[in-house]
Amino acid sequence: FTVEKMPMFLIWSGIPATLFIFAIFPAFIIYFLINDFKMDLKSQMFARFGILYPAGKRQIGMMFLVIFIIIVFIPALLAILELAVTLELGDKYAQFSTLNPLESVMIDRLVVLVGVVTSVIFLKRAFTKPIDSLLTEIDKVRAGDYSTRTAIITEDEIGVLTNNFNEMVQELESSHQKLAAQNHTLEIKVDARTRELKEKNIELENTLNTLQQMQKQIIVQEKMASLGQLVAGLTHEINTPLGVIRSMKNTQSKAVARLKSRLENLPADRAASDSEIQKMMQIILNADQSIDQGTERLGGIIQNLKTFARLDEAETAVADIHESMDSVLALIKHDLLTNIEVVREYGDVPPFVCHARKLNQVFFNLLKNACQAIENSGRITITTKVEDNHVFVAIRDTGKGIKPEDLDAIFDPGFSKKGAIVRASMGLSISYQIIQEHNGRIEVASKPGEGSVFTVVIPTAI
Repeated sequence: FTVEKMPMFLIWSGIPATLFIFAIFPAFIIYFLINDFKMDLKSQMFARFGILYPAGKRQIGMMFLVIFIIIVFIPALLAILELAVTLELGDKYAQFSTLNPLESVMIDRLVVLVGVVTSVIFLKRAFTKPIDSLLTEIDKVRAGDYSTRTAIITEDEIGVLTNNFNEMVQELESSHQKLAAQNHTLEIKVDARTRELKEKNIELENTLNTLQQMQKQIIVQEKMASLGQLVAGLTHEINTPLGVIRSMKNTQSKAVARLKSRLENLPADRAASDSEIQKMMQIILNADQSIDQGTERLGGIIQNLKTFARLDEAETAVADIHESMDSVLALIKHDLLTNIEVVREYGDVPPFVCHARKLNQVFFNLLKNACQAIENSGRITITTKVEDNHVFVAIRDTGKGIKPEDLDAIFDPGFSKKGAIVRASMGLSISYQIIQEHNGRIEVASKPGEGSVFTVVIPTAI
């Protein structure tokens, strides 16, 4: 019995038999193994061989089914087809066939090799694709993208690893969000503390400036107190010889008057002969008049010093502001010289209770600055009035004025104006403090090139 003598129906019936043996039957077996039904039975079957049976095993089963079809079923089917064609055509096939048996075997082996290579590539891709996807997502996480997730393709160990990776990334994202929230909260706290420290530093700086101003003001007040003591000593020392001069001058005036009366009663012939005596009498009279003027002037200076220093008054007392202003003008008379005109526009301002000595210091500082603001010649106008139980004292000069950007700092320590030049001085700052002690204010208005006006506003009752 040879293949050539086999009936054709047997050969053609081998095709479905081959299909059943090498494809359908293994497919049923693999399908049974890779699906989820009868899990207990399959777990027991696999347990006999020491193999766990997770659900992911069906993916591997499908791969083996494809490989089995490519490697076993297709070559077997090709061999049966070739046998059938050879028997059917017989000599005709042999005439047209140019392949010898060796070449035919080589072709069959080549087909099997291609199937094996294709199966290996497919199997490798099936195993490496989930891993490559997982590595791609790991790179995203390394770059800082915590929102990424990996799709779970399989339910085997790779699927478990992917699921654990997703859970880890979710925990990282949650931790990152918590850390970002904590950082934001920390930044807010740091900003708040920094802002608080800045405010404290500003407060400390303001306190330090206030203490420095108070210290300098105390120094100035001590100087003023020392000046008052000096003025008291000077006035006492000057008044003593001045009283002697005035007393002797009165005695001298009486003696000169008696001598003049006797000379006038002399006979005419004798008076004419005593012309030299007449000349001497005139010199004595002129000297007596000069002594009167000198003593009066010296007495006025002493009185102005006493008025300025207010040596005979308490801390607060009723004072005449015009008297205080005149005493200050008398003290700075040498600063006025002949190139500065002083215009007094005094209103009806009655005496009121105030710190007279401190107000004298304010007027002294303002008038001194007004004199220094005038370079060549100019005018200082002093205006006083009472409105709404407040005394207004305006001191206007025709000096260089103050720049607009300097007006806000005019009462800061170390600032004063002299023409267009700013120089260090505590005068205006101390004046500002004194007026504040009187519950008043100092207003300033200035235009460069036209002059400035300082207005002191104080209540009539402090």
